[in-house]
Amino acid sequence: ERRFWDENVYSLFFEEPIHHKPGQFLMVKALGIARAYSLANLPGDPAEFIIKAVGRMSNYLKEVEPGTKIEVFGPLGHFTLGDERKSIFVAIGVGIAPIISMLRYLEKNDPERESVLVYGARYEDKVVYGDYLRGLEEKMNFKLALAISRPKEGEGKHVQDLLPEYIDKKAVYYVCGTPAMGKDVINMLTGAGVPKERIKAELY
Repeated sequence: ERRFWDENVYSLFFEEPIHHKPGQFLMVKALGIARAYSLANLPGDPAEFIIKAVGRMSNYLKEVEPGTKIEVFGPLGHFTLGDERKSIFVAIGVGIAPIISMLRYLEKNDPERESVLVYGARYEDKVVYGDYLRGLEEKMNFKLALAISRPKEGEGKHVQDLLPEYIDKKAVYYVCGTPAMGKDVINMLTGAGVPKERIKAELY
């Protein structure tokens, strides 16, 4: 099953549940290649990827017939949620996938933990899980800060523009997105005095 967020970005749902640590990924094997996709589902729920169709594998998965068996292995990865008192998530595009898993976990298991998401998207009406993320502000101790790069009105914003408001040396940061964005964000955080050991990053 698939859910399209725009013409190129979609969620792919599997029938099989997966027990993973929030933030981990699976390796998918098909077409003679292997690709890593972060899990967006709540641990124990059926697996979900959030994918942008940009290459052979992602375009194959975009068109694959429902019921097709796909070879995967994992879960893998160390970009996982800790037990800190305050978590700040910074993501752009499909980098939201592991963050969605972490937020679903917090919603169910630790809604009182202070958490912030600084999320960058192109269009306000095509934010991946936009309604869910906005709704979380009513359900848990959570703040959503959206950076829309191509707004209908006004000047576009990126996560780097919003981040200075959310500098906290005692928080743990989870950064997921492109290497260029990740480098900028990490430099901003360390430059503001956030210890490197309090910054986790998964860049693609």
